[in-house]
Amino acid sequence: MSEKSKPNQNKYTYKYIQFTATPTEKKQIKHFANKENFKTTSEFVRRIVFDYIRRQENPELFHSAYNNSINPLQIERIAKNIREIMKNQEIILQREDKLEEMRELVINLNKLAESNALAKERETIIQLLEKHNSLSLRQIQEETKLAEEIIFKIISDMNLFKITSTGRFALR
Repeated sequence: MSEKSKPNQNKYTYKYIQFTATPTEKKQIKHFANKENFKTTSEFVRRIVFDYIRRQENPELFHSAYNNSINPLQIERIAKNIREIMKNQEIILQREDKLEEMRELVINLNKLAESNALAKERETIIQLLEKHNSLSLRQIQEETKLAEEIIFKIISDMNLFKITSTGRFALR
């Protein structure tokens, strides 16, 4: 048989349940089924029945049809979740404050480490300037064999070094 000649096969095999309803009830059921965009009234009735079964099996999840207030168990769960969220937010804020303090500490440590890393080179330049009183950048570079960037980092400390009127570097 070809695809077109096969009879329509349903996914499910349905058993029929019949119930009686007055003509006004039938109209009301059809009206609500159309209003809720159900394809058939049987689909609407099936959904309503299973909704009712779910409500009976799990009454704590649904509020009563006769009472328009929220279920107290749900309110308690919501309140508990809100308290837990607030506690977690407080912990996060504390951790962010500590993280900011740690960042500042790392920045300060990096500055100290950088200045301490050049301590030996600084001493070499200081001893050299004590011998010669003043030197140009090229002379300092030739004597110490240090890179120009390192010499600039060391000499940029204006508390220890000064630039003379001839553009040479000397100790303060």
